[in-house]
Amino acid sequence: MTKPSSNPEPKHCDNSAFQDVRIALYSAQLQARLQEERSGNKGLDDILRDEESKNGYPGPVPLVNRATYMAMLYFTALWLRNKYFGNNQTVKILRKHIRPFVENGNVIVCYGPAAARFSENNAELFARRLRNAIAHANVTINNDTFEFKDTNFRKRNEEDWVIITMSWTLVGEYTMELIAAGNELLYAQQTTSSKRVKQQSADELPDSARKPSTTIQ
Repeated sequence: MTKPSSNPEPKHCDNSAFQDVRIALYSAQLQARLQEERSGNKGLDDILRDEESKNGYPGPVPLVNRATYMAMLYFTALWLRNKYFGNNQTVKILRKHIRPFVENGNVIVCYGPAAARFSENNAELFARRLRNAIAHANVTINNDTFEFKDTNFRKRNEEDWVIITMSWTLVGEYTMELIAAGNELLYAQQTTSSKRVKQQSADELPDSARKPSTTIQ
């Protein structure tokens, strides 16, 4: 007879979803590594140039780019958030990890007249608003920032809207923090502290992936 786990996975959780998120992170890591290694590796550069030429690009394409960030946002801010953080118990974990972004003065938030303000006590609302913007394709990517806009059409109140503006670096940190939240939820026994998880996350995404070039040469 198998001894039950002392830290059972929440019944609503689908662990395979978290593994999909990890694969998305691995893909982003691989893209960053290839981009870093390209300049000093002629064989790799030749392979990439061949693929770029086949796809009609006149020169090198940044391997860490807007699409990389949008994929990570989808898998973390939308997929991961929807799959795991849907009840009071899990929201507490999410709130803890999201709170620093609510309190960060570098995250610019514009509120509509009827929109609820974010605070340390409702940081999950920040995650929900950002998730909605991604789900409804209301994301504008600029040279230095991402802009997320969510309007609460469900209540037919067009004055209930928010616009969240974050730098590329903060967007990268936000996706990593959501992964840390998922890690804490599913593998609490293996997580000694939030600080440890954050350090692991920081090591996983190279500096070159924090603010990639968006220019195709």
